[in-house]
Amino acid sequence: MNCPKGIRNGPCGGVREDGGCEVIHDMPCVWVLAYEGNKNMNSGNAIQDFQPPLEHSLKGSSSWMKEANK
Repeated sequence: MNCPKGIRNGPCGGVREDGGCEVIHDMPCVWVLAYEGNKNMNSGNAIQDFQPPLEHSLKGSSSWMKEANK
């Protein structure tokens, strides 16, 4: 994950018209690249499944411990 804003659920509102990142101007938006890559892998079909928003209150906790306790 290399979004300079740390956005993990899709592009922010600052994606430039050329598909570039608003923070690092010479870097393409990682989410635009992911979307294009997904279309290429799925014969032109767009991403259909959405992930829930990141729960920031869990920052610093272990996701592995949550899985182990299920």
